[in-house]
Amino acid sequence: MASIVVTFVAVAPLVLAAPEPAKSDVLLDSQTVGLGKSWSFPGTTTSRTLAIPVPAGLAPASITAVVNMPPLVDHGTVDVLSDDRLLDRVDLPRGSGGPVTLRIDGARIDHQVATVVLRSTLVPIQGQCLVDWRDLPMRMHDITVAYAGREAQPAVIADFLPPTLRQLTVYLPSAPSLVEIQAAAQVATAIIAEYPGEPVRVAVRPLGSGPPSADHSPALLERQVAVREQDTAATQLVGADQRRPLLVLTGHGDRLADQARLLTSNISALAVSPLAQAGPLPPRRHLSTAAVTFHDLGLTELSNVGIGRVSVVVPIDQSRLAGPAHQVRVRLHGHYTPLPSTWNGRLSVRVADREIDSWPVTGDGAIDRWIDLPDNLLDRVTTMMVTLEAVGEQAGCGLERPVSLVIDDSSEVTQHPAGYPMPAGFAALPQALLPDVRFGLTKIDMPDARRAIAIAVGLQRLTNVPLQPQVVAFDATAAAPLPAVLIAADGGVPDSIGLPLRQVEQGELQLAVPEVRGPTTLTIRPGIAFGSLQTVSDGRRTLLVATSTGVPEQLDGILAWLDEDVLRWQQLRGDVLFKTVDRPPVMVTIAIDTVTPTTEHASHSLKFASYGAAAILAVAAAAVVVWRRLTVAGRRRRAP
Repeated sequence: MASIVVTFVAVAPLVLAAPEPAKSDVLLDSQTVGLGKSWSFPGTTTSRTLAIPVPAGLAPASITAVVNMPPLVDHGTVDVLSDDRLLDRVDLPRGSGGPVTLRIDGARIDHQVATVVLRSTLVPIQGQCLVDWRDLPMRMHDITVAYAGREAQPAVIADFLPPTLRQLTVYLPSAPSLVEIQAAAQVATAIIAEYPGEPVRVAVRPLGSGPPSADHSPALLERQVAVREQDTAATQLVGADQRRPLLVLTGHGDRLADQARLLTSNISALAVSPLAQAGPLPPRRHLSTAAVTFHDLGLTELSNVGIGRVSVVVPIDQSRLAGPAHQVRVRLHGHYTPLPSTWNGRLSVRVADREIDSWPVTGDGAIDRWIDLPDNLLDRVTTMMVTLEAVGEQAGCGLERPVSLVIDDSSEVTQHPAGYPMPAGFAALPQALLPDVRFGLTKIDMPDARRAIAIAVGLQRLTNVPLQPQVVAFDATAAAPLPAVLIAADGGVPDSIGLPLRQVEQGELQLAVPEVRGPTTLTIRPGIAFGSLQTVSDGRRTLLVATSTGVPEQLDGILAWLDEDVLRWQQLRGDVLFKTVDRPPVMVTIAIDTVTPTTEHASHSLKFASYGAAAILAVAAAAVVVWRRLTVAGRRRRAP
């Protein structure tokens, strides 16, 4: 039986001054602290539990928000409670709404988390029937959390990661090795996975000569990590006495990877010293098998209550299914309020606004039914909505009988691995690259290190499954029959990799259009230079290719654009992200048949995708374009 040995070494002679506070009174928006962009309060009385992160040295003071009130409300209140103690009671603004401030000082704090409950109560206008307000709930948006105090910097490894994070800065030697790039990518993705839903920024900077040190004092909720390959394997916190705490990870090969894993492992809390040495640590795995329960997928507490109609949303994340899937089936277990014998009702399941199954209610209120999810409706995260509709004689005037719907976490998902990912293109990421995300770099240098880490972080933002970046030589990665990310910033992608868009010579682009036999060319005069991020699937594997026509700065412009808004990775559709000088990136669909945006916002953002090559023409002003069909035989490229 294999064993894991982890050794922590405290260095007695090392004396650190007490860490100085970094910042004074702090104001953070709700997205930064992982509480979402807006909150809804359906019904006449609704409770919402908030887990508010509390960094060391700070104390929660208040929540400020703008309230949107539903119609027919005479007045309303919001109570703030912690451990059943009333911390504050605020009258809601009348009319359409307005700003409110809720005091949360005095909330119970446990393990750097303050737990408070917001309980709303709405009273209808006099003379009106009671109103349910479930379809038009009271909402809060533009939410900020105020803290009193000053952020304290960590003095030991166990305290290095705060409960909420705004920026991670990773330092690498100016000429990093392949092992150092891999460890840095692993640290960055592991930390991003620790803060799901939070817009953590990641910067990569070069280490100076001499002992590792940070080149600046940390900003509010910033942490800095250095990775260096050397003989001694260790994790050490340095610079805390100079108000520049830097966590330095050192070692060779797998020993360096062990230090990278320590930081986000469940044993990091034991490292209550500034120096530790981690022995072999296995990578975290959260990938599922061919048959899993909702509980295995993290789907719990799936329930809702309503009047006449009630729905429960079930998100099926392909990245938790061990790779791209098809023939997905769901065995629903659950129950609902049994209806009176004089009532009628039915249950239905919808995916992407399409009803895929329905059946009548039964007297026992039990649910046990297999649901087949059509392949053409699958997405990175397929949202399945289960709805109960009940019709019967009611008392009226707000005295209607509510019904409940509960989906048990014992419900089961089965699937088969798909050769071609469904959906294709960018929507196939990251699931089509799993289980290990391999990176092939044409150059082992700082620019390619930055690109690899930027792409790894972007992919990690698409899933809560911790990714395991593996950095290897470009030629070996390109030739292997495994999914991978290829970075060829100066060009030179092998012809054997059938990119959707390729420049065959100056001003002549080759496009793999699925509706025609063989490739199609697009000639542009004058010629253009461009960078691109492209996906390609051949039935064996999926590749994400970052390249350019000899202008790596255009590829870097794409990665910078994606990093400006952490939601842009989620909004990518099509199979080519294309950028040329002085123009923003354009998303294009070339080698896949359809694009199915999952949200209205994504559809609006991707309005150019359906135009294919026409979107490319938009980047060349006053271009003279000549289309011609290539006469050479070519394989038709089409996603099934």
